[in-house]
Amino acid sequence: MPGLREVGVESLKPGDLVGLDWADAWKDGKVPLEVEEYDFIWHEVGIFLYFAGSQTKHMILAYSKAPGEIEKWTVTAIPVSLVKRVLLIERGYAEKALPGLLEKLGNKVRFRIPKRTHRKQARVKVWKVELR
Repeated sequence: MPGLREVGVESLKPGDLVGLDWADAWKDGKVPLEVEEYDFIWHEVGIFLYFAGSQTKHMILAYSKAPGEIEKWTVTAIPVSLVKRVLLIERGYAEKALPGLLEKLGNKVRFRIPKRTHRKQARVKVWKVELR
């Protein structure tokens, strides 16, 4: 695909279509594992929205799980420190492919981000957004 290239996280702009490789935590009942089994890498493709976080910088990424679905989106926050690789698939994809989507997602996500509960350890990491 022309234009597909590895980039630094800081070069991303809202609306870019990106592919991410990022490390995540996991749990399993059969510890200890082999050394290579500790690395759990996720591969995500989505639309970069913005950076957020006061103590840990996060990438806010939106993606649609159902092919062709443009009204239901999943939004996730991925700690930048866990990102292993960023592939820029297409700069400004959201506005080119779905004009108005970026603004709609931005408005919904920024105002619907769940507040932390009274217990510090309880955090919400994924939000569902409907644009209807």
